[in-house]
Amino acid sequence: MNMKLWWRLFYICIIGFLVSLTMIFYTGLTAAREAFAIVVAEKLENEEEAPPKDSRGRPTLYATVTRIIDGDTVEVAFPKSRHAWTRIEMFHTFSVRLRGVDTPEIKSADTHVKNHALEAKKLLEILSREGTRVRLEGIEWDKYRGRINAIMYSPHSEFSLQDNLIKRGLGVPYSGEGKRPEWYYDSSTMKVTWRLIQ
Repeated sequence: MNMKLWWRLFYICIIGFLVSLTMIFYTGLTAAREAFAIVVAEKLENEEEAPPKDSRGRPTLYATVTRIIDGDTVEVAFPKSRHAWTRIEMFHTFSVRLRGVDTPEIKSADTHVKNHALEAKKLLEILSREGTRVRLEGIEWDKYRGRINAIMYSPHSEFSLQDNLIKRGLGVPYSGEGKRPEWYYDSSTMKVTWRLIQ
């Protein structure tokens, strides 16, 4: 066997050894990172109690109202993340659709329906004005991306915002599935009412 072949075998062995060493080092580094991540996760979990959940596993959280969009949609700010050492809170804003209720559209071409919608919005502004800390129960993602559905409670009322709207005739029960309410002005009764449409 000539010297060139020996040198080739030697280089192959060296390369194989370096590759094996690199793989061992990378595997150990990955395991160390995973272990560190677990320790940090446990630390944060111990610092903050997990939010309570309903029978379907949907969480209950507190948020701060930043804006009333319309009679059945409210914008709130959630704590987005909290640094484990500095405890600085970062906030993330979401639109919350009040689940289980439908109110008239503010953009309605019918003046009577539009005024009814503004009354619904005004009620929410009274019960949950900007800066109010509200409780959201049964939180889940809405069919529209970036929005969530929840039952919202304000410290200014023992009933949910949904119940307040329905009790005062400013909203109707609506699950979000099937036929949806259509709001219109009934000239015979001179009142804004609703009917189900496809």
